[in-house]
Amino acid sequence: MSLKESITMKSLYSYIANLCFRVAFFREGLWSALVILVMAVIALLLFQSGDVTTKPVGWEKSYYVSPYNIKVKNVNVASQGNYVIAVYEGDDKGKHGIYVSVSFDGGMNYLKPIIISEVNTIIDNNPKVAISGNGHIFVAWQNHIVDEATNRIFYVKSADMGAQWSQPQQIFIGYEMEMLPRVYYDDRGMLHLFYHAFAGGAFNLFHAESSDEVKFTTTQSLIKLTPEMKGAFFPAIHFSGSGIYMVWQGKGKNFTDDLYYTRSSNYGRSWSSMELITTSAANSEAPDLFMKDDSLYVVYQNNDEKSWSIKLLVGREKGADWSARPVTISDTRANCYAPKLALSRSNELLIAWYDTREGRSKIFTRLYNTRTRELSAEEKISQEPPAARNPFAVTAGNKAIVFWEAADRIIAKLTDVYAAPPRVYSVTHPEGIWSRNSVARIEWVPPFDESEIVGYATMVSKPMRGGITADLNPTIQNLNAGTRRMILPELEDGITYFHIRSVDGAGNYSRTIHYKIQVSSNPLPMPIVLSPTHPQGKAVDSREPVFRWTIDDTERLKGFVYSLSKDSVTRPETFTTNFEAKFSGLESGIYFFSLGAIDKTNQRSRIADYYIVVGDVKNLTPEDLLDRTKRKEPVDMRWLASRTKEPSLRILFPFDTGKPWTGEAFKAPIEMKNVRQEQVLGYSLYIDRKKGTPPLRVLQKNNILTVDSLATGTYHVGVRAKYYRVVNGRKEYHWSPESTAEFSVLNPGIISPVQHYGRLVVGKLTGRGLLVSLFIMGMTIATVTVGFGGRIAFYGRMMQFKVRSVVRLIL
Repeated sequence: MSLKESITMKSLYSYIANLCFRVAFFREGLWSALVILVMAVIALLLFQSGDVTTKPVGWEKSYYVSPYNIKVKNVNVASQGNYVIAVYEGDDKGKHGIYVSVSFDGGMNYLKPIIISEVNTIIDNNPKVAISGNGHIFVAWQNHIVDEATNRIFYVKSADMGAQWSQPQQIFIGYEMEMLPRVYYDDRGMLHLFYHAFAGGAFNLFHAESSDEVKFTTTQSLIKLTPEMKGAFFPAIHFSGSGIYMVWQGKGKNFTDDLYYTRSSNYGRSWSSMELITTSAANSEAPDLFMKDDSLYVVYQNNDEKSWSIKLLVGREKGADWSARPVTISDTRANCYAPKLALSRSNELLIAWYDTREGRSKIFTRLYNTRTRELSAEEKISQEPPAARNPFAVTAGNKAIVFWEAADRIIAKLTDVYAAPPRVYSVTHPEGIWSRNSVARIEWVPPFDESEIVGYATMVSKPMRGGITADLNPTIQNLNAGTRRMILPELEDGITYFHIRSVDGAGNYSRTIHYKIQVSSNPLPMPIVLSPTHPQGKAVDSREPVFRWTIDDTERLKGFVYSLSKDSVTRPETFTTNFEAKFSGLESGIYFFSLGAIDKTNQRSRIADYYIVVGDVKNLTPEDLLDRTKRKEPVDMRWLASRTKEPSLRILFPFDTGKPWTGEAFKAPIEMKNVRQEQVLGYSLYIDRKKGTPPLRVLQKNNILTVDSLATGTYHVGVRAKYYRVVNGRKEYHWSPESTAEFSVLNPGIISPVQHYGRLVVGKLTGRGLLVSLFIMGMTIATVTVGFGGRIAFYGRMMQFKVRSVVRLIL
């Protein structure tokens, strides 16, 4: 900038600055306009519609395949299992070439693209790629040879899944012009090349094959053109075993395009005569082909209705019987182009195309069920704002992937075929830990899913014979997405499995989580004791007794405690996990072997007593035996202590009672502690808006509190249980202390539009804290500036003058 221009700019700046302070209200008006503009932008962000339109149900998020620094076009993709390779033309700062991007995980992630050949930009190179079953890759494209003024076909190959590439080579065929190649591997690993060549005054389709991927043997033209036909173009080809099926586009005497079909049943050594499969008076172009269950499915674009639409034609029995009328795929009057086919699920074909119904071109898809012949709704899968065109669809693993071009980049999107399982836990029954509680509270954390979790499929089961549970997979959704917990009451002793799968909006079921619940609420049965050496009560001279025992329930068994005492029984304390005990060196006398089982919650069973007689001992009278077997201490001190504890009740609400319940009904188990469930005779309940006490009479037998017809308000609940205990051989009946709880209900009912909009606004404000803070800060600055602008300007200039004065003094 020259000195004169600099002086002029400074003068203009000074004039504008002085204008702000000389003209009345100019500064206030300028600040107000600026603040209003900023606040309008923030308000637009705060209160705009929150509808999700960028990820339709059934699809994962879109992602970029090509990097931002390469301008790309003409993508082509091939897959083999989870191995996916995309080839495309790219321009990186003027360096034009053929690029490849490789994925080893079904198209989820791609390695950095590499350039495999430089090409000129005279024509579109249209690269094509093929993958063999043993990992060989072959890429072919067309290039314009300036010296020959014609097009030729070139290729590169890789024998190690893309780690190393050969140098570009030309395929020498010998025709006047060769272009638009397509490459495929058959199931023998033989490479096939299809291409267009100019011969006999017209363009025709040719086929060549190579066993070493270097030398190609070609045949004469595949299509015997009639005199009125102007050529054969753009074949769609499908390989299945030794069969090659081809639908191609031919131009007739009326200069309209129709679709023709031909096939080979011997790997391309001979071909059937061509068959016209479309009878439209307009044009049928750009076919794509897929075979499923011996039926050929052809999608193409047609302009019978003046605008281009997408059609589907079906050829049963490998093309022997073609449908008379095509199925219309696109439901719009806008022009639709470039349809592509891929297998989405076992019986569903994915059809992708792009159209201009929204002004800019967008990618749309639709599913066709090959069994029911039903079409799903159309889905727009490309995102705003760049225009999207030229889709390409492949199947990788169990997913379909759609690629397209947008803003000089390649974007891809995968079908959502996977749902993650929830994370399951239990506070009452942690996995791997035994509990005496027969009421389990199971909770889970829902997983993230692009199609959103819509519910869960659950079931409860006991282990099958042999402990096999993995085959039990719930297949019916029985819970909605808002459910986060389940109460499982009255669980039997032993192992119970809670099976749960999450279900997403695309209909995918996750793998099953088999949560193990281990309950031991009752003591184990008394073990049965025998002695093979000393029958009970009979005198035996052997002084080396052996005791063996069995028990019916081994699932909950931790071990046993036993004791061997002379003349009278003693409390067993020696722990063992064996089912046999041996003793030696016993003196003559009467011995008592006492045995009890311990479960995995350390709860003891009733003790079994077995007495033996060693040597010559006088016979025992029944009275003497009864006296000797009387225990001077309790069978199980801890069990006795637990039984003498005061009983208590607790209601396990399926929601947090600290927050209002928004439903009209619920069920809640009643948990009884310190009393066995079989000793509980019933429950007395009270529930009302006012506080009250349950009456002293049994109102229900089961331990489930069922509440319905709830209205908005606060409720008081009381419950007590009637039970019995055996004291000195007699039953004594008691009532437990009352257990009370309180909860509130808030039914939303019907709200007015004003309330609805108010809730939406409050929700948006709470969800956008940063923008709200900026809004408040902006209003604060605007108020202060408009009200005190003159004073702020005065002190600002004064500070500027003082700073300059100090600088001058220093310098």
